[in-house]
Amino acid sequence: MAKLVGRLGHPQQLLACFEAGPCGYGLYRQLMALGVACVVVAPSPVPVRPGERVKTDRRDAVKLATLLRSGERTAVYVPDEREEALRDRARAREDAKQDETRARHRLTKFLLRQGVRPPQGVRPWTAKYRKWLDSLHFDRPEHEILFGEYLRALDKAAERVDRPTHAIEQLVEGHPLRRLIGALQALKGFQLVTATTVAVAGDFLRFGHPRQVMSYGGVVPSERSSGGTIRRGAITKTGNAHLRRVIVEAALELPLSAPSQHRPAQTPGPPATEGERHRLEGEGATACAVSSARGSRQTQERGGGCRGSGAAGLCLGHRAGSAQRQGNREAGRLNSGSFQGTHVEAKGGASASGQPPGR
Repeated sequence: MAKLVGRLGHPQQLLACFEAGPCGYGLYRQLMALGVACVVVAPSPVPVRPGERVKTDRRDAVKLATLLRSGERTAVYVPDEREEALRDRARAREDAKQDETRARHRLTKFLLRQGVRPPQGVRPWTAKYRKWLDSLHFDRPEHEILFGEYLRALDKAAERVDRPTHAIEQLVEGHPLRRLIGALQALKGFQLVTATTVAVAGDFLRFGHPRQVMSYGGVVPSERSSGGTIRRGAITKTGNAHLRRVIVEAALELPLSAPSQHRPAQTPGPPATEGERHRLEGEGATACAVSSARGSRQTQERGGGCRGSGAAGLCLGHRAGSAQRQGNREAGRLNSGSFQGTHVEAKGGASASGQPPGR
């Protein structure tokens, strides 16, 4: 490589690129050590002509050079050696987990073919389920031997999952990404493996907008629109599949919105002043009267755009801004203070007291 660079010219005047692939980043680091600016590009956005039937290394090199000169190539993030080692450990653990899942499927399908079902109330792959597996015996010796092989393969797959997990714990200690990984674990659904997978995805500050981060993970909807017709489908599933898998699993751990009847009532505040009442009425925000949990559900079904608590109160808008949130707090004071009889126009023509206007 050093001889090739010497024949091409001065290293400071050269710009090289190659597609990311299974060979890693050794060539990139070698060129950078020689003083040659190098770019690793993503292979998927490379345009392919429909009628092109001849593909050679020379033609691919000319195409890459042409696209690089025109600025139409997308560079990928290149990690350093320590970060790449941690990423390889995390992906090795993911491979071992997939092997464990396949071993579980082989065992359960064998039991299904033999008509063996777990006892009532025993959930799959719990301690009770494993105790039940160890107690199984079959009449035919062939099935007994086969079941033992499946069980031993499952134990070996579980050990292969534990070893990379312990290795990740050791690598994180003293790693430059240790603080980031620790901070990510403060989020709901994030533990060591998930936080490590997200951290080794690279510096997210390189993205100019959150949409680019979602596109990098492949969680944006696909689209085939033309003219006034808009057609959106499932997510694209392009980009970093490892990042997409862990963030989807972490999102499943988030609690769903609690029903309105289970939400605690707001603590009434002090009575509002006359100036606060006039400012509230002049906000022009959408007010929704909520007198009970039943009224809250009816408001949601009618598209009122707000969800209230079990106690009487006012909710301003569905996505209120800072002014509307301030009005929401003042509305609670109005409802509990000396202005309980004050009429505040609500969305749908209802007043703050829950009665139609004019009563």
